[in-house]
Amino acid sequence: MGIDLKQAIGVRVKAARNAHDLSQSELAERIDRTKETISNIERALSAPNIETLERLSGVLDVPMVEFFEGYDRPNTNKKRLELEMDIRELLKQLSVSELKIAKKQISALLSTTD
Repeated sequence: MGIDLKQAIGVRVKAARNAHDLSQSELAERIDRTKETISNIERALSAPNIETLERLSGVLDVPMVEFFEGYDRPNTNKKRLELEMDIRELLKQLSVSELKIAKKQISALLSTTD
């Protein structure tokens, strides 16, 4: 069973927040919301409204569509999505030459699992 929409959004928000080295309180302040709002989103207790999602997108530099990734994959669990989002945030920090190395390393990992 896959994750639900609130979980997908929460995982993405948390990964992007951590990549920006922001606490929940700092993010909340930047988008004019409460720390509890951020906590509830990240724990999938509530989903952000469109205005909050737009503010999160701007502050975290995440296209709005990316908040929904993983929701449409029925066999994705929360832990896998968390890892994928953490890796995506790390990849954003790499140069083109470093990305080429990372791609080769991932390809090598995949070839060893065959």
